[in-house]
Amino acid sequence: MSIETPRVIGKSRLEALSDGVFAVVMTILVLQLGGSAISNAETETQLDAALLAQWPTFVSYAISFLVVGLYWVSHHTYFTFIREVNETQLWLNLLFLFCLSFIPFAAELIGDHPYFRAGAMLYGVSLTACTGALYLNWRYAWNRGHVWVKDADLLVMERFQKRALRAAMAYLLATGVTWFSPIIGFYLYITIAVVFAFRQIHTKAMERMLRHT
Repeated sequence: MSIETPRVIGKSRLEALSDGVFAVVMTILVLQLGGSAISNAETETQLDAALLAQWPTFVSYAISFLVVGLYWVSHHTYFTFIREVNETQLWLNLLFLFCLSFIPFAAELIGDHPYFRAGAMLYGVSLTACTGALYLNWRYAWNRGHVWVKDADLLVMERFQKRALRAAMAYLLATGVTWFSPIIGFYLYITIAVVFAFRQIHTKAMERMLRHT
């Protein structure tokens, strides 16, 4: 008896759904800002105090938006090279989107309670899972032969794969730190996001890959 292989299909609907989820997640992130203390402020002093008290929420929003933006750029770049997908990859992409859609909740939790272990750890777990799911999505396409690259692009793709693994390991390490000090873990999440954003923006590899769009 022969084993039926997953049917190869177009990727346009996968990309359309993914872009829609990215847009919704980025929009939901901003909804965590505000609160009763800000809306009930009756004097400038009260408003200033309410805004200052919400600094962790503003930071978690900014960092989470940056992280989601990095995921969007990476997802777009990967699927520039992935020419076709099958049903298994559709499910792998849904796994990534599931992890991605959890980020707003985790961001709100760590923003409201930056000194609490549960919120800090949950935020780290969500970022680790999201990074891992994106990498798994790419590796499956690579192993199935759905990735078409020129020989000159192989080094570029290897760098991106290593970067994704390093990001996942960094988030996992920061999650472990939050067990002992949630606020230090919070600062580590900020540092990791900024470092990887800086490297992704300034690398020539990104420019080279985007020329294929």
